[in-house]
Amino acid sequence: MSYRVLVVDDEFLIRMSLESGLSDNGFQVRTAETIEEAMALVESFHPDAMLLDNRLGKDTGMLHIEEFRKLDEDLMIVLMTAYGSVQNAVEAMKLGASNYVQKPFDLEEIVLILKRGMEQRARKRSLEIMRLKPRRLFGVSPAIQEIREKITLLAENDNVDLLICGETGTGKEVVVNLIHSQSSRKDQPMVKINCSAIPENLIESELFGYEKGAFTGALKSKKGLFELADGGTVFLDEVGELPAAMQAKLLTFLEDRSFKRVGGLRDIAVNVRVIAATNRDLEKEIRKGAFRSDLYYRLNIMQIKIPPLRERKEDIPVLCQYYLEHFNHKFSKSLKGIDDTFLEKMMTYDFKGNVRELRNLMERTVLLSKGDVLTGSEARFFSPPGQSEEDAQAPGAAPQAGTISPAASAAPQAGPASSLPGAAPQPASAALSWPMKDLKSQPIDLKQEVDAFERAYIDKAMELTGGNYSKAAQLLGCTRFTLRRRLESEADPEE
Repeated sequence: MSYRVLVVDDEFLIRMSLESGLSDNGFQVRTAETIEEAMALVESFHPDAMLLDNRLGKDTGMLHIEEFRKLDEDLMIVLMTAYGSVQNAVEAMKLGASNYVQKPFDLEEIVLILKRGMEQRARKRSLEIMRLKPRRLFGVSPAIQEIREKITLLAENDNVDLLICGETGTGKEVVVNLIHSQSSRKDQPMVKINCSAIPENLIESELFGYEKGAFTGALKSKKGLFELADGGTVFLDEVGELPAAMQAKLLTFLEDRSFKRVGGLRDIAVNVRVIAATNRDLEKEIRKGAFRSDLYYRLNIMQIKIPPLRERKEDIPVLCQYYLEHFNHKFSKSLKGIDDTFLEKMMTYDFKGNVRELRNLMERTVLLSKGDVLTGSEARFFSPPGQSEEDAQAPGAAPQAGTISPAASAAPQAGPASSLPGAAPQPASAALSWPMKDLKSQPIDLKQEVDAFERAYIDKAMELTGGNYSKAAQLLGCTRFTLRRRLESEADPEE
């Protein structure tokens, strides 16, 4: 990618020499003779780096470093001076300079300093904004094998946008991570944008940034997420939730990969790959008038459709084995395996929450299991569709002390909604329905116990609502955003 450099020096020959030399090395260069000119260019040109002379007539460049950093906190500033000293270098670094060079300097030295600085900034930015870690895609079904082949193809062709479709919990983020981590963009930022979590009145400024003074409270310019992702990948999660006005702006951006910040006049071009994901049927949304058809066709250059877990049940044993090992390690357990009766129960379970629900169920089962092997008796931790709670509590499958199922965590007589937080208040004694362990004979991990209690409620709410976040959040008495954050905070990095 081409970096933008601003040269600030009161000597004409130095400005022209640096402009020519840096341009030949692939940089976009603008020059300024005074601090005032430089301030204006920082706001309009948006340089990535600045070469700032310390002696500017009667002015001193070093004294303005903090002002430049206030305009753009990501700006890399290299101080240039013919009167170098260790003291000046230390002072410049304290004020926010990234480096320090002494005149006369060699052009190759300047180019090396700029390129190293940009590489370090890119690495730091990648660490700061990359939320999704590379994961593995588990499964042996033909559908998963086909998806792996598409991932390889799309990783090799990293300028192709794509749309990923699938129900909640099928592993759309896993696919995005694998595509990014296997592509040539892997060392650049991966930015996830949850389109449903950003308020409608803020989404444009979050995506495209804004200029100083664009609105009340905009005290300085801010780069948007598309600009921060330059060179990398943008993941638009839940793209079907975008408001209509933002759909039009996104379509315009996708056409030429450029945009204007809110309140800005200059077009900013970026090189990003866009991957969109949705659990909605966008063609149905188009017929309803809720989603633009032209945006759909622009995003849908390539599509990966991830089938629900109930349509690829041959993947369930593979996932169970992986999560057994994962949670054995997490909880310091030593379960040795899974027997056929447990797998048979799992194969009959209708995973409405897909892989995420299976993960949650395995986490609860491993945590609460008392034996060395997961057997059919662990079915007390979940009830397959069509099976009553009484059946789940049949002889031979009765809960032991210290265990609980999602169904048992509710008060059966009160109905589903009243058994969850946020519904009608329950008597104080209801809290005691969670079987307590004997603290005298066995110390506990309080956090694990509390997490398990909370997860039982969340899992039950997700089960009752078929994985619908909004409805589950209502049952739990929290916001949809809070529920998503709670689930994502526990997401398995290798799910």
